[in-house]
Amino acid sequence: MSKRAKVILLSISLILISALVYIFRDPVSKVVKSSLTTVEYVSEFEYGEVYVYKQVEIPSYIKFLDSKHYVAWPTVRFESDLDEGPLFNFVEGAYEEKNGNYYLGQKIRMATISFSTRDDYDNREYEGPPRIDYEADNRFIPFTNTSIIKKDGEYWYTWEVGDWKEGDKEKPSGIRTGETKLEKTNKKIPNSIEDFLSQYSQKVESSDASNNN
Repeated sequence: MSKRAKVILLSISLILISALVYIFRDPVSKVVKSSLTTVEYVSEFEYGEVYVYKQVEIPSYIKFLDSKHYVAWPTVRFESDLDEGPLFNFVEGAYEEKNGNYYLGQKIRMATISFSTRDDYDNREYEGPPRIDYEADNRFIPFTNTSIIKKDGEYWYTWEVGDWKEGDKEKPSGIRTGETKLEKTNKKIPNSIEDFLSQYSQKVESSDASNNN
């Protein structure tokens, strides 16, 4: 091989090495690599562990506290709502276990808080006071009803969503149902509504603040 050919081959090798280094340092490649992470589905529940159900990539989290009680943080939306500030529901519920299947919503207590702006969310100040319901007024909020069924050794959440049709105004005229496998997650969620609310504070309006002085 001539000296010139060796120089050309060495240059090509250096270019390829530089390209590989750039690819694996680039944020996009990190997204690609993270998307290849193995998803762990659920074959058994453990008290205190958190599990997730995703509907169109919007996660809802559930944790079983003991043989009768669970907590859930359904429909946790951040990015799509941050221009206005998100709305959060947090659920305490009772469930019944029969033959390895879990029937949710035997009893419900739910707290709802909302953030008016992105700044309020960043400051962890919700528009108050929080709303407390003792039954879910929206049956389509995940983990407030329906069930978790074991099939072929893995747990599936049976979900319901409103099927809105032309002409529907205040509520959907139909219901769509389906099943999605639950997944394991490292996400941590509170053990109670009180714990959940303690992570935030009610925003004090300027007029209220002046009246307190």
